[in-house]
Amino acid sequence: MKKGFIIYLCLLFPLLASAESEPSENVVIEELTEYVRLIPDKSGTGIKEIKNSTQYIFRANRSADKALAMAYYDDDISIDKASGGSVTYSAFIGDEFFSDSKACFVTVSLPKKGATAKVSVKRTYKKPEFMGKLLIYQIYDIEKAVVKIEIPECLSHRYRPKPRNMPEGKYTVEEELRGDRRIVTYTLADLKKNRRFADAPSINVTAPQILLLGHFADTDDLYRYLLGYIPTDDPGAATVTAKAKEITSECRTDAERIRAVNDFVHATIRYLAVEHGEFGHRPDLASEVLRKRFGDCKGSALLTRNMLRALGIDARLVWIGTPEVGTDWSTVPNISSGNHMITAVMLPSDSIIFLDGTARYSSPDNPPAALAGREAMIEDTPDHCIIRRLPPCAPHRNVRSEHITLTVEGDRLLAKSTQYRSGTFNSFIQQLADEYPPGLRQEFYERTFCSAMPGSKPENVICTTAADSTILSGTATIHAAIKNAGSTSYVDPAIATRIESLKFDMTDRLSDGIIGFPAILRCTVHLEVPDNMSLGELPPDCDIENEWLTGAVTGSQAADGHSVTRSLVITIKKTDVPNKMMKEYNADLARLIDACSSNIVLKTL
Repeated sequence: MKKGFIIYLCLLFPLLASAESEPSENVVIEELTEYVRLIPDKSGTGIKEIKNSTQYIFRANRSADKALAMAYYDDDISIDKASGGSVTYSAFIGDEFFSDSKACFVTVSLPKKGATAKVSVKRTYKKPEFMGKLLIYQIYDIEKAVVKIEIPECLSHRYRPKPRNMPEGKYTVEEELRGDRRIVTYTLADLKKNRRFADAPSINVTAPQILLLGHFADTDDLYRYLLGYIPTDDPGAATVTAKAKEITSECRTDAERIRAVNDFVHATIRYLAVEHGEFGHRPDLASEVLRKRFGDCKGSALLTRNMLRALGIDARLVWIGTPEVGTDWSTVPNISSGNHMITAVMLPSDSIIFLDGTARYSSPDNPPAALAGREAMIEDTPDHCIIRRLPPCAPHRNVRSEHITLTVEGDRLLAKSTQYRSGTFNSFIQQLADEYPPGLRQEFYERTFCSAMPGSKPENVICTTAADSTILSGTATIHAAIKNAGSTSYVDPAIATRIESLKFDMTDRLSDGIIGFPAILRCTVHLEVPDNMSLGELPPDCDIENEWLTGAVTGSQAADGHSVTRSLVITIKKTDVPNKMMKEYNADLARLIDACSSNIVLKTL
């Protein structure tokens, strides 16, 4: 589904930065000015187009440098003029995503300390509904930002700007009438660029922004617009019906038929998006997706719906936003509130099954964790939709469990392990495995198996996969795993490696954090004590509990003294950690990591 200018802005900024190295700390934007003008149509009741002018004043603070400005455009957004520096144009290229998305780059020189330069970019939104929000964010610090929204008086009853994520105490709003135009001005000060962290919410969610409301009267109005892109006639519909009946010929219940269709789409339809112009919102015909064996989220959703309907099952299209969107349909009825399409199955019990045709290793009873809690716009009548929120993701849906038995042999450990993954963990490992040629897949499984035992060399690793789970089992040798000091030996069970990645890097951090997804992590290490040794010291137990997770590491010795067990269990309950709470969160986790890092001490008899 076409994400619109703001989504690509967030995609291209990291690409831009990585291509040129990190943006210079030496360069700041002295003043950023955004001017947005709504141009009415002939009737005076709607918008013909939107004019957007962006002006940058760059400054070099310490030494000579270069500055870079960027503006997104496509078939529906034109670059009218770019000036002030060297102008280049580039298309957005991806392995699976081909669209009309492009970027205009303007590079300007700042020849000495204190030098300033002005860059200007003017654009026209030929489809005004595609401008649902304006992000006030750049790859440099902004000392002052001024955003002006000009709304003709004839449209002021319908269209209104709505600020979001504005910095407290650092912005003002002024509104004035100039003849037949209403101008709303937002002035912001001291906007710091945010160091990018992989575990932070999308800039599209957190950055200061102005929403432009009024393109659609309400959610139903937006729904009718989006539904208008869905093809109602498919000349090849008979082939879709025939395939649906073929793959479900041995199914006895609707539940089996739903799973069979879901599995078929996952197994045979490759994700490949060609989204030029209106095809950003208009799916390919279901019969064409079936024939070509590829499609984007819209095509997979439409094929799934039509196959299920051919079997007499009430399936509907669903428009939804991933966590990168940040707004709901019901509060912000704009195109920018969604970027994905899936399918819903309406059950007689008034419950709903959600199917994501692009999430290959998701199942009808376990949709992708990224969609959990998101607001869905579900197809209903031609005029009205159903708004329903997907259920939250329960931790037990995503389990990573490892059982390791260690045997001492000199200064090394022989390990026998069984590792289980379900839910999102299962999806990750199977999707990664799919990227390897069959001949290299075993090597990938062995590396994954050994990641639970740092420094190990694998032997006899077997991977068993199912639709909802992956099990790795095998043996490994961990060399130089035991430190000897006289008659004392120190064994590190390496449990801490499972949770070290859950800590947040606080260096120059302004953003909040996200702990992946709700999950349960389990690790049990069973150490066989040699006959000539005894337990000298068992590390202390430790448990933590806070708003986001609970965790405990415990230890025990068998009654006969021949084995020691260390077990770790962590339940991730809530994933959003505010920046102001990260220090407390990290401190709790550090206590658990320290306990997990403690060695088991053995004594030679």
